[in-house]
Amino acid sequence: MVEFALVMPLFFALVFGIVDGSRLVFSNNSLAQAVREAARLAAVQASHVAEVPCLAPTCPATSSVLVDNVTASAMAVVQGAQPGLVVYVTCTQAGATVPSGAWTAHNDCASSNAAGGVVSVRIVEQISPITPILAIPFPLIPMSASSSMTIP
Repeated sequence: MVEFALVMPLFFALVFGIVDGSRLVFSNNSLAQAVREAARLAAVQASHVAEVPCLAPTCPATSSVLVDNVTASAMAVVQGAQPGLVVYVTCTQAGATVPSGAWTAHNDCASSNAAGGVVSVRIVEQISPITPILAIPFPLIPMSASSSMTIP
């Protein structure tokens, strides 16, 4: 019985640590998939922002509608999306520098949505671990992914 009492806390910590690690890998993969889907949607819809007459299946009226559409697309892909999921969308003209790192800005895709331009999407999410040993020092673990696509 003494051996059981000494080994079981370590065993449970190991098992729950594996579960948390698996959740983080799953969240990372679903975040990467969501950002790819959102970037594709943004690239397709960015070329039709404020287009009159609308010749595409959907033409966002403004850049904020485009951001709303991209956010909805990302939320649909991310399984169990936390309320803290944040989506950033930016468009750059052809030949301009694409944002990198931890950028957190939106810009008006109506002014830089010409063919050959680049639309970039970044998603930031906070994951809370279920293992009490991890939850004390890391109550929320930040994760992010970004993707860029050329506007057709």
